[in-house]
Amino acid sequence: MSDTVFLNGKNIYLRPPELNDASIFGKWFNDPEIRKYISNRFPYSLFIEEELIKNINSEKNVFLVICEKKSKKAIGNMSININWVNRRAMLGIIIGEIEFQNKGYGKEAMVLMLDYAFSELNLHKIVLEVYDFNKKALSLYKKLGFKREGHFKKHSFKEGKYMDLTYMGLLEKEWQKYSE
Repeated sequence: MSDTVFLNGKNIYLRPPELNDASIFGKWFNDPEIRKYISNRFPYSLFIEEELIKNINSEKNVFLVICEKKSKKAIGNMSININWVNRRAMLGIIIGEIEFQNKGYGKEAMVLMLDYAFSELNLHKIVLEVYDFNKKALSLYKKLGFKREGHFKKHSFKEGKYMDLTYMGLLEKEWQKYSE
């Protein structure tokens, strides 16, 4: 794996994806335990993952791999899909390596990405969607300052039933209050 560091934290760093990450991403996105928290419903092959990696980063999308510093192991990924006209982005994150979940790595990655989005990209607002059953994620997002902006009842069909979805947003001025 690459030693390229794009954003550097205390316990993790974020780096651009490489083609050899494709098999790792495929493992995560095909894992039922991970897939239940994301909107993906279709199997990912190595070919599909490689094609996605080749084309993922652009002026409208920033996709980064979350790596643990000690081992340099890829443990997750995150992205922001940017709407430049409105200075808004949709954020997505997963910690794909189960043994690294619930250890604060997701929070640290979110702080790095939010700082980058507001300070470097000059975005006004970050939004995200989260299934209501994902209580840990909802709690983290609230701690980071995200506010519930919408609730969609029985919005997504997942695991044989319809799931409620919460839409959350964080304004730049609210983040500045949090990060001070």
